[in-house]
Amino acid sequence: MELHSLYGNMHWWPGDSEDEIVVGAILTQNTAWSNVEKSLSRIRKHGLMSLEKLAGMDKPDLIGMIRSSGFYNQKARTIIEVSSRILQGFGRIEAMKREPLGKLADFLEPIKGIGQETMDAILCYALDKPVFVVDKYTTRLLGRLGVKDASTVAEIKKYVNNSVGEDLEKLKNFHGLIVNFAKEYCRSKPLCKSCPLLKKCDFGLTNSD
Repeated sequence: MELHSLYGNMHWWPGDSEDEIVVGAILTQNTAWSNVEKSLSRIRKHGLMSLEKLAGMDKPDLIGMIRSSGFYNQKARTIIEVSSRILQGFGRIEAMKREPLGKLADFLEPIKGIGQETMDAILCYALDKPVFVVDKYTTRLLGRLGVKDASTVAEIKKYVNNSVGEDLEKLKNFHGLIVNFAKEYCRSKPLCKSCPLLKKCDFGLTNSD
């Protein structure tokens, strides 16, 4: 696999604990990860990086810590609600991990502020379920490479499972590889001329002249 040859194992998702991964998955909606890192750093600095502490926070206080991530009213509400529901329903993340994928998806999906991508990130990276996270980087890269039958989330997940299987660590790493590659080369304004995948990319060959 070309991307693995380029970057190796990405050890993705960034986060020091499962609780932090849950928070990061919510904060990263519609913003750059650099903004999320600032918010996570403030939460850690105040010793609040646990679901127990976040669930008990006043919303205005949390907003002050996550303002750099944008959409802070909605995200603060979602973080507090998710933290509270996990504690009430399971007690802690470790207990959630023992539950089947379907039950966890049914638990997370109705929570306001938890969309498909955020839910899949939590399932995969915090709860260790073999779910591939489809994000804008994935759809952009596969679309430019001309991958057939990969225009919907379901189709992309099927394509990835056919390509790398359903091994959790491979799915995690494949997502990290795509994110890194998309940020380095396959940007919204792509760097096609220097792209290592140029010869396999009709989009790149058309736009690199």
